[in-house]
Amino acid sequence: MHFFDKLVNIVNSTNYSLILVFLLAVFMLPSGGSVVIPVLLLGTIVLLNGKRLEYLNKSEILFLSSFLLYFCIQLVYLIIFNGELRELDTPSRFLLVLPIFLYIRSYLKIGESFFIAIFLAATVSGLVSIYQYYFTEMYEARGGIENGSFALISAIYALTNLFFAIFEVYKSLFIIGFLLGSTAVILSNIRGAWISVILSALILLFLGKIKVSNKFIVIIVLSVTMSALLFTNIGTRMSLMYSHIGQFIEGSNVDNSVGHRLEMYKSSWLIATENPFGIGENNYSKFKNKQIEDGKTSKYVAHHLHPHSEYITSFIEQGILGLISTLLVLFVPLRFFLVEYKKRKSKLSIFGSLVVLNYSIFAIFSGVFAHQVSTIFYTVIIAMIYGFMHNNKENFQ
Repeated sequence: MHFFDKLVNIVNSTNYSLILVFLLAVFMLPSGGSVVIPVLLLGTIVLLNGKRLEYLNKSEILFLSSFLLYFCIQLVYLIIFNGELRELDTPSRFLLVLPIFLYIRSYLKIGESFFIAIFLAATVSGLVSIYQYYFTEMYEARGGIENGSFALISAIYALTNLFFAIFEVYKSLFIIGFLLGSTAVILSNIRGAWISVILSALILLFLGKIKVSNKFIVIIVLSVTMSALLFTNIGTRMSLMYSHIGQFIEGSNVDNSVGHRLEMYKSSWLIATENPFGIGENNYSKFKNKQIEDGKTSKYVAHHLHPHSEYITSFIEQGILGLISTLLVLFVPLRFFLVEYKKRKSKLSIFGSLVVLNYSIFAIFSGVFAHQVSTIFYTVIIAMIYGFMHNNKENFQ
């Protein structure tokens, strides 16, 4: 074995270990996502010196194109509206993960340890959430990051464990992972995550034509529902949400969390219809405040800097092109994962589908690509799954 081959083996082992660490560190440590930096650097060095890069297939080209398009549109609008370079910090993740994808597809093979790491991540998220919610003064679970991203990632891990429990022999193990992961989602107090968990599960069951016994569904639904109602304020939060929606429709009260969001959605629609090609990043407040002065929007949303929806934010900032690019980075991978699941019933395709489904639904209520952690998680995980799928076809069953 040549020296370079030995070096590649060492790099591969190191990088695979860092990938496993990333699954937990990304939402448990404030800068946990940085563990992929060595994977990027070492992987790029191997790529530049190796000779194993194969031609890209159609699915991979579509994936790369969607990520590149998203970054390019952000760059173009930055130039047009004289934005600051730091505004590319988060969008640049869509570009920087591409070497990770190319490296993994050529050099790494996935093992069962990857899926065990998902179980451990869900389990740890639940245990940490219980501690933070009941034994500190935080009153909301957040791991080591902000609670929105924490809830989103926990939701993905929880549902992944649930679907693994449907197919795997270690049902009890993965059910524990699901229950503890769900606990993290519930204790985060993020209603958007509660909704994304339910809808993502139902959509994957429907699109994947997955058959589950009624007994299994009843046990899972009852255990989660009873725990949520008995040990949290989820019932109160949901009642408030329905009440606030009714008050907004009646026009009697806008000054609450739901009313603020709905008012911002209305404001954003007015901005988007008047500026279909976008207003640039960080200009939302200026247009919204003008609406408030003209009496078109409530004064109660004056302090909000963005409309709390990834789709709406991309539409008003980068116009129709921004919205299309956002939809592509979500639904290009989703279509690929669903097709792969129907072909091979692989755990990777289940995991990938649940990542995209949760992000797609949560994006209705939050700016999923506005936060560093949620952007790093999505881009890195999608790149990893595409890479592993190419290089592990014999391990799909």
